[in-house]
Amino acid sequence: MQTYDQFHQSRSIKYIDRDFDTLRTALTEYLKAQFPDNFSDFSEESAGIAILEAVCYAGDILNFYIDKQFNELFLATSQEEKNVLSLAKNLGYKPRGKSSSICNNLVFNFNYPTSAVTTNYEFYLKTGTQFSTKEGLSTFELVDTFDTSTITSITRNVDVANNVTSASISGIKIYSGLTKTFQVKIGIAIPFLKVPIPDENILEIFSVSSSDGYQWYEVDYLAQENQFVGTVDSQSDSAATPYILTLKRVPRRFQVEHEENNKKSLRFGSGILGQSDADFIPNPEDFILPPILRGTVSGFSPTNIDPADFINTGTLGSSPSNCTMTIKYRTGGGLRANAATKTISQILQKNIEYKVTGNTFDKSVMEATFSCSNLEPALGGEDEQTLDEIKYNASAFYATQNRIITLQDYIVRCYSMPPKFGTIFRATAMKDPNDKLGIKLAILSRNSDGTLTAATSNLKINLANYLQEFRSLSENINITDGSIINLGLNFSIITDGRRNEQQVLAECLDTMIQYFDIRKWNMGQSISISQISKSLTNVSGVLAVPNIYFSNKTGVESDRTYSSTQFNVDNRTKNYIIICDPNSVFEIKHPKFDIRGNVLS
Repeated sequence: MQTYDQFHQSRSIKYIDRDFDTLRTALTEYLKAQFPDNFSDFSEESAGIAILEAVCYAGDILNFYIDKQFNELFLATSQEEKNVLSLAKNLGYKPRGKSSSICNNLVFNFNYPTSAVTTNYEFYLKTGTQFSTKEGLSTFELVDTFDTSTITSITRNVDVANNVTSASISGIKIYSGLTKTFQVKIGIAIPFLKVPIPDENILEIFSVSSSDGYQWYEVDYLAQENQFVGTVDSQSDSAATPYILTLKRVPRRFQVEHEENNKKSLRFGSGILGQSDADFIPNPEDFILPPILRGTVSGFSPTNIDPADFINTGTLGSSPSNCTMTIKYRTGGGLRANAATKTISQILQKNIEYKVTGNTFDKSVMEATFSCSNLEPALGGEDEQTLDEIKYNASAFYATQNRIITLQDYIVRCYSMPPKFGTIFRATAMKDPNDKLGIKLAILSRNSDGTLTAATSNLKINLANYLQEFRSLSENINITDGSIINLGLNFSIITDGRRNEQQVLAECLDTMIQYFDIRKWNMGQSISISQISKSLTNVSGVLAVPNIYFSNKTGVESDRTYSSTQFNVDNRTKNYIIICDPNSVFEIKHPKFDIRGNVLS
C-alpha cells in the first residue's frame, strides 16, 4: 500500500491553484494524466465536466472565504467595519465619529412696546432653544440660559415715534445637533453590562444618571478609577478660572464603545454595588501556612480560590442594578452642519420663560418679532473617520503609547481630539525656529461645502488644552493657521479619434476633479505634473497631454472667494514637481470653474 508521501508524489498535487479557472485547468490536466482510460470526454456537454466545474465552484468559494477571514484578522487588510473597529479597540484607539459645528456669535432680536413696563417683557432664553439654517439642512441648539434683564451683551434701540424698542442679544453660542434622552431599566447586576444607544451619529454624551440618585462618569478605560472633574470656583478670581480642576474617585463609571453604522454603546464595570470587595477576595494571610499548622487569621478555614470571583470586585468599576438609567446625549453634526455667515436665520423651537408671571399682555405679539442671524460662521463640524483613516490612526496611536514623543505623535493627537471640542481636518508639526524647545503646529478646518478654512480661536484653545495632557513638560506648543494655496488647472489633450472628443474631455475633467479631492491631500504634499499627465493619458481615448498649466487663485473672481495666500507657481516648480511648504496645502477650491481643459486638433 502506498504511503501518503508516495501517493502525493505520484499524483503531483498542487496547492497554489485557488480560483475557479486555475482549479478547472489543474483538475482537467490531473484527470488526463491520472485517468486517461476512464475519463476522456472533456466537452462542455459532458456530465463529468459539470461535476468537475461544481467542484471548482465550491473550491473557489471556500478559498475566497478562507482568504477573506484571514485578511480580517489584521488591521491593515481588514475591510469589514465591525472588524476594523474591533482591531482598533484592541490597540486602545477610539475612532472619531461625527463632530459638532459651533457658532460663537448668534444674534437674537426681539421688539416690545416702549411705553410698557420693561420688566414685563424680560424673559429667560433657555437651554434647548433650537435654530436652523434657511434651507433647514442643519439644526443648532442653545446650551446656556440667558437672562435678558442682566446679560451685558444686549443692546436696546428706542423708537419713540413708533413706540417700539428693538433689543438684540449678541455673542450667543450655539452647537449643531439635537439633545435627546434615553432611559433603560436595569434588573440584577450584570458584569460588564452593555447598553446600546438607539440613535446614530452621537456627538457627545452629556450625562448618565440612575434613579437611585447617582451620577455615572465616562472614563477612557474601566480600570481608570479617577477622573478629572470641574468644580465652580467661588473665589474672587473666578472670572479668570471659572472652574477648578479636581481629581475625583469614580466607582460608578462607564466607557463608550463605537459600533457599526455610527452607533455607540455604554459599557459598565463588573463590580456589584452594595457588597465589599472583601466578600469576593479571601484574606491572603489565611494561605501563608496550612490550617493544620496554624489557625487562620479570620478564624475560618480558607476555601479554594475561584478566579471568576475577582471580576465582581470594584477594580473595573461597578455595574448598575435595580434602577432606571437616564442617558442624555446629542446627535447630528457632520460636515453639513457647518454654516456660513448669516445663514442661521430660522427659530425652530422657542424655550422661553417670562420673569414676571401673571402678565396680561399678548406674548405672541412680541414673540412674533423674534429673529436671529449668525455674525460668524459655524465651523468645526466633520464627518466620521473612514475605515482607512481608522486603520492608519489606530496603528500610529498604538505606537505613541498615550504619549507625545515625535512630531508625528503631535499630528496623531490632533486628529484624536474628542469631536465635541472641534475637529482638525489637516495638521502638521515642526520644530519652532524661534524656540529651541518649541513645537509649531499648523492646523486647518473645513467649511460646510468641504473647502478649507482657518480654525476658530476656540478650536485652537481646545486643542492646546487637550495636548497639555500628553506633551513633554519642557516643550512649548505654538498653534498657528496653515496656509491655503488655491490653484487653477488648465490642460490640453490630443485624442486618438476613436471616441467623441467632448466625451473624452468630460472624463478627463472628472478625473482631475477626483484627483484633487481635498480629502486626498495633506499639508506639505507636492504636485507631480508627470503623475497628472499619466492620469490623463490613462483616460480612454487620450493620445497625449501636451500642456499642463497651474495658476494661483487669490481674492474674488466672479463672486467666488479664494485664499489670500500668494504663490508663484513657476518659481516653486522643479523637475516637473510643484513644491509645497510643510505648513501649506494645495486646494482647487471650485473645481467646476478652476479646472479647465481643451482638445487640440
